[in-house]
Amino acid sequence: MTEITLEDLAARLDLVQQAIWSTEDRIIRNFANTVKQRADVDEIKSSLELLHQKIDRLDAEIRGLRNNGEV
Repeated sequence: MTEITLEDLAARLDLVQQAIWSTEDRIIRNFANTVKQRADVDEIKSSLELLHQKIDRLDAEIRGLRNNGEV
């Protein structure tokens, strides 16, 4: 078996540290993207809710007009 020198160990530790930082960066970017996507989904849900409310109001008005012109 070959002996590991202090320089080899330091180089390997540097590689491990760089891999950890790279992984942390990817996690942070993915989390930020997930948060943005969640905000986009929430905005779409809100818009859909408003559209449903408007459609319901229009439907009620149409039904009222059909039933003797009452709204």
